[in-house]
Amino acid sequence: MRLFLAKATEHNSPIQQLDINNAFLHGHLDEDVYMNPPEGYNVPPGMSAHDHCLFTKHTLAGLMALLVYVDDILISEPSLSDIQHVKDCLNDLFTINDIGDARYLLGLEIACSATGTFVAQTKYCNILIHIED
Repeated sequence: MRLFLAKATEHNSPIQQLDINNAFLHGHLDEDVYMNPPEGYNVPPGMSAHDHCLFTKHTLAGLMALLVYVDDILISEPSLSDIQHVKDCLNDLFTINDIGDARYLLGLEIACSATGTFVAQTKYCNILIHIED
Protein backbone atom coordinates (compact mmCIF):
# COMPACT_ATOMS: atom_id res chain seq x y z
CA MET A 1 0.00 0.00 0.00
CA ARG A 2 2.89 2.36 0.70
CA LEU A 3 4.14 1.97 -2.87
CA PHE A 4 0.62 2.61 -4.21
CA LEU A 5 0.38 5.82 -2.14
CA ALA A 6 3.90 6.90 -3.13
CA LYS A 7 3.27 6.44 -6.87
CA ALA A 8 -0.07 8.26 -6.69
CA THR A 9 1.64 11.13 -4.88
CA GLU A 10 4.52 11.18 -7.37
CA HIS A 11 2.03 11.57 -10.24
CA ASN A 12 -0.17 14.08 -8.35
CA SER A 13 -3.09 11.68 -8.70
CA PRO A 14 -6.06 11.88 -6.34
CA ILE A 15 -6.62 8.82 -4.15
CA GLN A 16 -10.25 7.81 -3.77
CA GLN A 17 -11.69 5.09 -1.55
CA LEU A 18 -14.64 2.72 -1.99
CA ASP A 19 -16.20 0.09 0.21
CA ILE A 20 -18.25 -2.78 -1.22
CA ASN A 21 -21.43 -3.16 0.86
CA ASN A 22 -22.57 -6.60 2.00
CA ALA A 23 -19.27 -8.24 1.09
CA PHE A 24 -19.74 -10.60 4.02
CA LEU A 25 -23.41 -11.40 3.61
CA HIS A 26 -23.09 -15.06 4.56
CA GLY A 27 -22.50 -16.54 8.00
CA HIS A 28 -19.32 -17.65 9.74
CA LEU A 29 -17.58 -20.86 8.64
CA ASP A 30 -16.22 -23.13 11.37
CA GLU A 31 -13.45 -24.49 9.18
CA ASP A 32 -10.75 -22.80 7.14
CA VAL A 33 -11.41 -22.76 3.41
CA TYR A 34 -8.55 -22.52 0.93
CA MET A 35 -9.25 -21.99 -2.74
CA ASN A 36 -7.04 -22.29 -5.79
CA PRO A 37 -7.82 -20.88 -9.21
CA PRO A 38 -9.18 -23.52 -11.58
CA GLU A 39 -6.83 -25.19 -14.00
CA GLY A 40 -6.38 -23.06 -17.10
CA TYR A 41 -7.08 -19.81 -15.23
CA ASN A 42 -5.03 -16.91 -16.54
CA VAL A 43 -4.17 -13.73 -14.68
CA PRO A 44 -6.56 -11.01 -15.91
CA PRO A 45 -5.04 -8.11 -17.86
CA GLY A 46 -3.89 -5.38 -15.52
CA MET A 47 -3.49 -7.63 -12.47
CA SER A 48 -0.03 -7.40 -10.98
CA ALA A 49 1.91 -10.65 -11.14
CA HIS A 50 3.65 -9.63 -7.91
CA ASP A 51 0.65 -8.44 -5.88
CA HIS A 52 -2.72 -9.89 -6.80
CA CYS A 53 -4.47 -7.01 -5.00
CA LEU A 54 -3.08 -4.43 -7.44
CA PHE A 55 -4.64 -3.71 -10.83
CA THR A 56 -3.24 -1.16 -13.27
CA LYS A 57 -4.23 0.29 -16.62
CA HIS A 58 -2.61 2.94 -18.78
CA THR A 59 -5.12 5.63 -19.78
CA LEU A 60 -4.88 8.83 -21.78
CA ALA A 61 -4.52 10.76 -18.51
CA GLY A 62 -1.81 8.49 -17.11
CA LEU A 63 -1.69 5.37 -14.96
CA MET A 64 -4.84 4.18 -13.22
CA ALA A 65 -4.29 1.89 -10.26
CA LEU A 66 -6.75 0.00 -8.08
CA LEU A 67 -5.67 -1.54 -4.80
CA VAL A 68 -8.20 -4.08 -3.52
CA TYR A 69 -8.27 -5.56 -0.03
CA VAL A 70 -11.33 -7.76 0.58
CA ASP A 71 -14.13 -5.15 0.33
CA ASP A 72 -12.01 -1.99 0.41
CA ILE A 73 -10.70 -0.36 -2.77
CA LEU A 74 -8.33 2.53 -3.35
CA ILE A 75 -8.36 4.12 -6.82
CA SER A 76 -5.71 6.48 -8.13
CA GLU A 77 -5.63 8.15 -11.53
CA PRO A 78 -4.86 11.72 -12.65
CA SER A 79 -8.38 12.22 -14.07
CA LEU A 80 -11.24 12.45 -11.56
CA SER A 81 -13.71 11.78 -14.38
CA ASP A 82 -11.95 8.47 -15.15
CA ILE A 83 -12.10 7.57 -11.46
CA GLN A 84 -15.82 8.41 -11.43
CA HIS A 85 -16.34 6.18 -14.47
CA VAL A 86 -14.77 3.24 -12.61
CA LYS A 87 -16.94 3.98 -9.57
CA ASP A 88 -20.05 4.03 -11.76
CA CYS A 89 -19.10 0.71 -13.39
CA LEU A 90 -18.49 -0.91 -10.00
CA ASN A 91 -21.75 0.51 -8.68
CA ASP A 92 -23.57 -1.18 -11.59
CA LEU A 93 -22.21 -4.54 -10.36
CA PHE A 94 -22.19 -4.04 -6.58
CA THR A 95 -23.65 -1.71 -4.01
CA ILE A 96 -20.75 0.54 -3.10
CA ASN A 97 -20.11 3.14 -0.47
CA ASP A 98 -18.20 5.97 -2.17
CA ILE A 99 -16.03 7.32 0.64
CA GLY A 100 -14.34 9.94 -1.53
CA ASP A 101 -10.81 10.98 -0.64
CA ALA A 102 -8.97 8.15 1.10
CA ARG A 103 -8.82 8.75 4.85
CA TYR A 104 -8.34 5.42 6.67
CA LEU A 105 -7.49 1.93 5.45
CA LEU A 106 -5.93 -1.11 7.12
CA GLY A 107 -5.00 0.84 10.22
CA LEU A 108 -3.36 3.65 8.27
CA GLU A 109 -4.62 7.22 8.44
CA ILE A 110 -4.14 8.85 5.03
CA ALA A 111 -4.01 12.61 4.49
CA CYS A 112 -3.34 14.07 1.03
CA SER A 113 -2.40 17.70 0.48
CA ALA A 114 -0.64 19.83 -2.12
CA THR A 115 2.68 19.11 -0.41
CA GLY A 116 2.33 15.33 -0.31
CA THR A 117 0.59 12.33 1.17
CA PHE A 118 0.96 11.73 4.87
CA VAL A 119 0.42 8.37 6.55
CA ALA A 120 0.08 7.84 10.29
CA GLN A 121 -0.85 5.07 12.69
CA THR A 122 -2.10 7.14 15.61
CA LYS A 123 -4.55 4.51 16.85
CA TYR A 124 -1.86 1.82 16.84
CA CYS A 125 0.61 4.11 18.63
CA ASN A 126 -1.99 4.89 21.29
CA ILE A 127 -2.53 1.16 21.84
CA LEU A 128 1.22 0.67 22.28
CA ILE A 129 1.42 3.56 24.74
CA HIS A 130 -1.39 2.11 26.85
CA ILE A 131 0.21 -1.34 26.85
CA GLU A 132 3.25 0.17 28.56
CA ASP A 133 1.14 1.73 31.35
